[in-house]
Amino acid sequence: MFLHVAYRDQQPIMQELYRLRDEGALSRAQALWFRDSKPKEELFDTENDSHELNDLAEDPAHQEKLKELREECVRWISATNDKCIGPETELLKSYWPNDKQPRTDIPLVKFKNGLLSISCKTEGANIGYKLGENESWDIYTEEVQLDPEADIKVIAHRIGYEPSAEITVNPTD
Repeated sequence: MFLHVAYRDQQPIMQELYRLRDEGALSRAQALWFRDSKPKEELFDTENDSHELNDLAEDPAHQEKLKELREECVRWISATNDKCIGPETELLKSYWPNDKQPRTDIPLVKFKNGLLSISCKTEGANIGYKLGENESWDIYTEEVQLDPEADIKVIAHRIGYEPSAEITVNPTD
């Protein structure tokens, strides 16, 4: 299903696609990009149709495979406690008690033997850090060798949560 994305909409290729769409000059396959909705289920033979243009979900010859995959999807959703079914507003209520978006905990920073280690009490949070005057953030995955004079900026963020406060620490503190 097509949704506008402001950044993508300003790209020259999208401008050309919009022009061709408005002129009715797109092929059937190209026009699929702009459809307003998708069927509830789709089934593709990805070995022979890698671009997924020929939907087999309504083909009687493929109903047994469609049924098998539908049942596996239901099993997987249940087994993983996937929250994909239902209105997003209900999902947010389960994540945001009292309609208040939670905030990611401030990361915990430790220095030992010239190594920086960072953790966060918020389960599932990603941690970013900058060393010294570095302009870009790195994703923290393991201990980092430190310049003992460099400041370290640290932040944590979990999807659906507000980011933690950004902190600056120095190994000599």
